[in-house]
Amino acid sequence: MRIGLMFSGALFLVAIAAWIYQLKEGLILTNLPNSYSWGLYISGLAFFVGNAAGGLVLTSSIHLFGVKKLKPLAKIGALTAFANVTAAMLIVLPDIGKPQRLLNLLLHPNFMSPLVWDVIVLNLYALAAAIYLYILMLPELTGRLAWLAIKVDDPPEFSERWAKRIAPVALMFAIGIHVVTAWIFSTQGARDWWFSPVMAPDFVSVAVAVGTTVVLVAAALAYGTGDSYQEAYRTLGLIIFMATCVHIFLMANDLVIHAWYGNAETHRIMAVAWGDFGLAHAFEVAAPL
Repeated sequence: MRIGLMFSGALFLVAIAAWIYQLKEGLILTNLPNSYSWGLYISGLAFFVGNAAGGLVLTSSIHLFGVKKLKPLAKIGALTAFANVTAAMLIVLPDIGKPQRLLNLLLHPNFMSPLVWDVIVLNLYALAAAIYLYILMLPELTGRLAWLAIKVDDPPEFSERWAKRIAPVALMFAIGIHVVTAWIFSTQGARDWWFSPVMAPDFVSVAVAVGTTVVLVAAALAYGTGDSYQEAYRTLGLIIFMATCVHIFLMANDLVIHAWYGNAETHRIMAVAWGDFGLAHAFEVAAPL
C-alpha cells in the first residue's frame, strides 16, 4: 500500500509539473486540433465521471431499494464516488487552459452550453457524495475523530434514517452527471458517430458497469475476499455483467443504424474500429464479459 501511494504521489507531482509548463507556454503545446491530443483531455473527464457515477448509483440503491446484500460496501461506494468526482472536476482545469476562465464561466454562464450544465452537475454530485459519505461514516467518528461528528442521540439510527432520505437525490445526481456529460458528446453535430440520442443511456450503462467494478476492486483490496463478502461480490458481478450487456446492445444498435445509411464519416470509423484496430476493439468490447 505504501509503495502504491508513493508511486501515485510521484505521478501526481509529474502531472503538476506538466500543468505548470502548460500554463507557462499555453495550450498550443497540446496540439488540440489533433484528435488524439484532444481526446486525451475529454476521455480523462469521461473516465473519472464514469467511475464516480457508478459508485453512488450502487450506494444509493442499497438504501433506496433495500439491497441488503451490498450494505457492507455502502461506505466504500460513496468514498470511490467522491474521490473520482473530485478528480473529474480537477481534470477540467487543464482542458480550459487558464484556470481563471472557470470563474468567467461561473459568473457569465451560457446555459445553452452543455459544459455549463456539466460543471453544475459535477459540483452538486460532489456535494451529494460528500454528504452521503459523511452520513454513512457518522457512527464510526469516535475517539480522536469525535470532533468531526455532529451531536445526535443515536448515531447509527440517525445515519440509517438520513441515508434513506438522501438516497433518491443522490441517485438523481448520479444519473444526471452522466446524462449531462453524454450531452457534451451527442451535441457535436460535426462528429457523426457521437451525434446520437443513444449516447446518454449508453453512458449510464457504462457508468454502472465501470463504477461497480471500481467498487468491487476497492472493496476486495480494502476488505479482502473472505466468505462474509462473497455474496456481495457475486451481486456486484451480476450488476457489472447486466450493465455491460445493455452497453453492447446500445452500441450494436447504433452500429447497425450507422452502417445502414453510412456516410463518409461512418466509413472512416468502421475502417478504424473493424479494420486497423479491429482486434483491439473486439477485446475492448468482449473483455468485460
